[in-house]
Amino acid sequence: MRTALCSALLLALLTLLPRSAAPVAVAAVESVDLPIVAIPVEVSGEPIAPEFTGLPQDPEFVIPEIKLPEVPAPADPPKIDPVWVKSVYPVRMAYGVIGQPGSMTFDGCGVAVGPDKIHTAAHLTHQMPAGSRAEVLVDGEWKRANWSPVAGKDFSVAIVPGANLKPVPVRVPVYGERVTVYGLKTKSFAQGTYIGATDIKAGFGLVPLDACETPVHNGDSGGGVFGDDGCLLGTIRGLQPDSKLITTMTPIVADAPKATPQPAPAVSAPTPARPVQSCPGGVCPAPQAGGQIRTYFPRRRR
Repeated sequence: MRTALCSALLLALLTLLPRSAAPVAVAAVESVDLPIVAIPVEVSGEPIAPEFTGLPQDPEFVIPEIKLPEVPAPADPPKIDPVWVKSVYPVRMAYGVIGQPGSMTFDGCGVAVGPDKIHTAAHLTHQMPAGSRAEVLVDGEWKRANWSPVAGKDFSVAIVPGANLKPVPVRVPVYGERVTVYGLKTKSFAQGTYIGATDIKAGFGLVPLDACETPVHNGDSGGGVFGDDGCLLGTIRGLQPDSKLITTMTPIVADAPKATPQPAPAVSAPTPARPVQSCPGGVCPAPQAGGQIRTYFPRRRR
């Protein structure tokens, strides 16, 4: 009896004592996208609450900063000036002492066609007072020039004594050829087409420029119109009043053909000269045989 009572008390005490956790078999499942979770396995028929181990500590993914290399803006291609640029010189008409009160200047340019010869525009002298002088800038120095305008044309030749200019060849322009208009004011190398002279006697030619080109301006007068071969075809006069894109020019004209040399006449013995007789009324008597015939014209009364 006592033994059974002790056994019952011992069982009650064991029931009141906390039980130790039963061993759990954990199968770890790894996933790239899912957290690692402890999967409980029933041991002794009793489920065990799942235990989370937390999210995996993935390394921090940093997007590297991509710096594009600094590419410099494309530079304009170097403009190689034609050889004839060095043949265009500043030309001016000057009056008085430059820089002093009462002095005047009218600026233009010209093209060298010889070691001391320049083609330019005659209108540089217009509206200049008497006593004005022509000057050409050579090697940084204004040198006096001899001014020789051509009658009836807006064209003049300036001779610079002792100068050593850089001349260009000249030729007659051809209708329809492509040309370059260049003056020292704009320096734009304007492209155009020579369409001939409207007045050959006055030397009035026309060059319509392309639509994108810069028209000539004051100060370009006397500049050059050049062919693609580098020859000077004429000098700049100005522009048409009704169209700034039409450049007016004085074309180069062909030189007069040289006469064919004639054979020298046979040399004969000279005839003694006879004294000139007075011819009353302008009528001379008939010469005697063997004499040289002379023709006399009556003088005009003043």
